[in-house]
Amino acid sequence: MEWVWMLSSRRHLGAAAGPANGFQRSRTLFWRSNLKGKLMDIITSTAIIPLLCGCVGIFGLFKLLQRIRMKAYIQDSVVVITGATSGLGKECAKVFHAAGAKLVLCGRNRERLEELVRELTTNQPKKTHKPHIVTFDLADSNTVVQAAAEILKCVGYVDILINNAGISYRGTIIDTTVDVDKMVMETNYFGPVALTKAILPSMIQKRQGHIVVISSIQGKISIPFRSAYAASKHATQAFFDCLRAEMEQYEIDVTVVSPGYIRTNLSLNAVTADGSRYGVMDKTTSEGRNAAEVAQEVLSANQSPTYSLDQMGLPRFFGCGRRSENVQRGDGLSSQSSVPYSMTTNTIIKRGQTVSVDIGKCQLLSNFVLTMGNHQHR
Repeated sequence: MEWVWMLSSRRHLGAAAGPANGFQRSRTLFWRSNLKGKLMDIITSTAIIPLLCGCVGIFGLFKLLQRIRMKAYIQDSVVVITGATSGLGKECAKVFHAAGAKLVLCGRNRERLEELVRELTTNQPKKTHKPHIVTFDLADSNTVVQAAAEILKCVGYVDILINNAGISYRGTIIDTTVDVDKMVMETNYFGPVALTKAILPSMIQKRQGHIVVISSIQGKISIPFRSAYAASKHATQAFFDCLRAEMEQYEIDVTVVSPGYIRTNLSLNAVTADGSRYGVMDKTTSEGRNAAEVAQEVLSANQSPTYSLDQMGLPRFFGCGRRSENVQRGDGLSSQSSVPYSMTTNTIIKRGQTVSVDIGKCQLLSNFVLTMGNHQHR
């Protein structure tokens, strides 16, 4: 009986001690978890945070070196800009001049070009080059060839050719004379093609150069009452796409810039169906993007050899960025290309995406394939 009583007593004691042991066990688990948390905090503060700070520092250094490299790429480069008397061409002249480029400004009006030179060379805070002036009419193929010879005689070679000059058009197809169609094509297509062909041999000889063409979103989408203009820009797009593939072997870049509406005098100076001046600032043009912003994008396209702009419209959608990938072209040619961000009006367009675009009262659907930049070789 005594033995049974002792066992019973032990059971009672164990039951009484159970809550105390459970509390002790819970407290131990709590301190262990708390210790693990403190250890994780120590590891995070001593390892992960410095690692993140280091990554941010490396990225910042990379961006700084990239910016220095970009400036060095434009510094002292010979840049030819057509249509430099106003609009986007004039703004391009300002940003390239500020970047230290040796400019050759081209246009039909010498007085306005000289005025631009005075504006560029006045109150410059740093060392820059005084621009050269060459006057000619893109619509006259003979003067274009002579102008190219004058440019090469003046500066010896061309690093960057920016085919910016152009003319717009407003009218119906049925009322537009063929002479007007030809005039628009001469200025927007045959002129840039003739100038490019005249400059190209000097680039091939050096195995270096960049040809930039300011096209339009209407080189991708044709809209009513712009037939002559859209046709000239479609032809421009096709020609320089072909040129890009052919020039890869010579390490010459070709970039087509296809902006939407820009606030310039393009609509004011547009021709109508009978060849007369349109003389009206369209609402879409007046509400378009600032020409100075677009000029900065063109500068960035030239500073980054593998960078391409297509249907441009958003400010620095890239942190200066570019995305390179191998692109199998429809003609079977493969090249290392830059796939740009793309947009019309205020809609970002991705490659191959079907997009609805509102232009005036006209809504269009189009399946887009982006213009590709050129290979990376520098």
